[in-house]
Amino acid sequence: MTEISEGVSVVAVKDDSDKYLNVVITEIEFIDSYKVVNDKKEVKAPHWPCGKYRFNYSEKPAVMSIKEKSKASVKVKVDSKGVNGSGVLQANLKGHVFEGNISLSSGEQTAEVTLKDSVNSVQWLKGSMVWEARGGGLVSSAGVTYVEMFFIFDDPAKFPFFSKGVWAEALRFLFEKGNIRGVSNRNEAIKKTTQCCFDIKYHKYEIEHGASRFGGFTGAFKLSDYMYPKFEDVNCYDQTYAVIVFSGALGLAVDGLYMDPYGFLNSTHLVGRGTCNNPFPKRKYLSEIARLKRSTTGKLIISLSPPKKEDYLVVGVEDPERSPFGNHMFCEYKSKIYDACAGPTVGSGDRRDYVANNIDSTTRLNALYSGLPGQVSDISNYSKYRSAPVKTVK
Repeated sequence: MTEISEGVSVVAVKDDSDKYLNVVITEIEFIDSYKVVNDKKEVKAPHWPCGKYRFNYSEKPAVMSIKEKSKASVKVKVDSKGVNGSGVLQANLKGHVFEGNISLSSGEQTAEVTLKDSVNSVQWLKGSMVWEARGGGLVSSAGVTYVEMFFIFDDPAKFPFFSKGVWAEALRFLFEKGNIRGVSNRNEAIKKTTQCCFDIKYHKYEIEHGASRFGGFTGAFKLSDYMYPKFEDVNCYDQTYAVIVFSGALGLAVDGLYMDPYGFLNSTHLVGRGTCNNPFPKRKYLSEIARLKRSTTGKLIISLSPPKKEDYLVVGVEDPERSPFGNHMFCEYKSKIYDACAGPTVGSGDRRDYVANNIDSTTRLNALYSGLPGQVSDISNYSKYRSAPVKTVK
């Protein structure tokens, strides 16, 4: 499927002059694109012609490495008179120029064009490639083609959850919500990914039981549901898997860590909930309701403005109704910790720093629970507990 005006050579009508050059692009394949899945279908070359759908995405996006010079194989039709030898085929995509040689002789041929400038950071290029051919002192417009290209660190297919190809939807999600464009440092990319998962407006920590909604810690992460949820609740397992999978979409291998026991939170921000040191406020809420019911004034307060559980996410550090995390999951990349559930923690330190900064080791309430506060030695790689690889589920 081709848009009107795409792939059409804009040239002067042939006349009886001694020389003319008409060139038309008929097909494009981006060489060495990683495997891609878009809208539940494996993307197969050519990458153009193809249709467009929602938000002008391409049906056949290409995903390339920032480490390599990007190349494309281009089929062209040449109609010429009075010129021979070789000419130059060039395309401009958002200021990025692809260039290669073509024969100026009439006929169909396949040319190879190479991106002249290096793309050395994560990028999303989407739009019209404007083509022209030059040779024999002539210039021919060769058409306009609509393409979509992602530039990432490495091949996502090396991870089990993208073995059939990286989801184009996951990459678009990161670029649209994660401020990931232009990042060249891998730790910075994990930081941006973690912050993205923490900042999703429609996700809130599940404060009733800390339950997973999207398959975290089960070996099957519901990525599509996570991006476009019917439920707003998440827990630390969901957030950990989200960071692992979205980082994997960029070609980065992030480890999931499991800590048991964990302990009481130092005052921090809980995903979607704001400031918190009491992630399970039900006990405090029920205690306060019972207290209010014992007085006329309290009953009036309940009738006029009933308290909510969310009102008790912050309590006194020695409040007997304060609740700890029994266990917790978070991420590690090159010895730095990333937590998209609480904090967020975005690579500011290692395991020892994380425990010191995030767990309340001084409250006397630790004595009421066996093993609290949690220690660095209580942290293990999550694969110890779940042998199944993470699977993305549409």
